[in-house]
Amino acid sequence: MSDWGDERLNELAQKCMVRHLHPRDVAVYKGEPPFSAGVIVLLSGTLNFCDRITDLPVKSVSAPAVIGDIDTLCDAPSTMFAIAGVHCDIAVLVQKTLTRMVYELMPKAELRTLAKELAPQRAEVVRRFFPQTVPLMKQCWVCCDLPTDRIEDLIRTLKPQTFFPGDAIVTQGTLTPYMYFLRRGEADIMVDSEEKPVNQLKPGVSFGEMSVLFNERRIANVVARTVCDVWVMDQRYLEAVCDKKTRKNIVRRATRMRTKWLADQKDVPQNPLTTTIRQIPTLKHCSETTLKELIHAA
Repeated sequence: MSDWGDERLNELAQKCMVRHLHPRDVAVYKGEPPFSAGVIVLLSGTLNFCDRITDLPVKSVSAPAVIGDIDTLCDAPSTMFAIAGVHCDIAVLVQKTLTRMVYELMPKAELRTLAKELAPQRAEVVRRFFPQTVPLMKQCWVCCDLPTDRIEDLIRTLKPQTFFPGDAIVTQGTLTPYMYFLRRGEADIMVDSEEKPVNQLKPGVSFGEMSVLFNERRIANVVARTVCDVWVMDQRYLEAVCDKKTRKNIVRRATRMRTKWLADQKDVPQNPLTTTIRQIPTLKHCSETTLKELIHAA
C-alpha cells in the first residue's frame, strides 16, 4: 500500500471501522479467517501477539503499524492472538474491500508486480492450510479407483500454483503434461474468442485430465475469475503410480466420457469441437456453418 496514491488510500480510509480496545481486549483470534479479521491499522497503543491468550507475548507491535495485509490478500487464517497491551485505537479494513481495490481496480501493471510478490506466499499458505487430501483426490474420476497409498504418493508430487484474475490457467491449443485440482477460487472455461464462458469451475474440481490421458492439445481456455490456488499434477507421476490394469480402466472410462461429451457438444452454441476440427489442414478454412454441419453429421 505504500506506493498507492492519496486518492486510493483516502478511499480505503473511509471504509475502515474504527475501534477502541481496552488492555487485554482481543483484536484478532488465533485461527480467525481473514474475512472476519481483516487488516488492522494500529493507530495508537501496542498489540501483543501470543500463541495462547494466557501466554506471554511472542512479539509486540506499537503504533503506527499495519497488521494482516499479506495474510488477508493470501486468504490465510491468523496464526496467533493479537491482544491489546494498553489502550489501543485501531482501524479495521474488511477483506472484501481490500481485495476489490487490489484485484478489480488496481492497474494491470501494478497487479502483475504484486502478484509476483504474493505468489510464493500464497503457495506457502496453500501448503500449510489447504493441502490436497485423499478425499479431495477421490472426487477426481481419474483417481477415484486408485488405492489410498497410491493417492498419497501422488499427493506428495503435487505442486501449488496461484493464478490471479484474468490469468490463463490453461491456454487453448497448447500441449502440456499437467492436470489441475482447483483448491480455492473460481475459473471460467472459455472457447476461442467468445466473451461468455461455456462453464465455470468451483473449488474441489479437477480439469485437464483428457489432454493428459490422450496427449492432445487443450480445446479450451481456463481463465481465473478470482484468485485461484491450484494443485498441479505432472503426467509422468500419474503414469508412475498406475499399473497396466489401472491405466486400462482409466482410459476406458475416459473413452466413455469422451463419447458422451462429443454427442452432447452437437447442440452447444459455443462448440469447442469446431476448434479441434480447424486443426485439420484441409478443413481449417471452412466456414462456421460448414463445420457445424460436419459435426451434426458425425
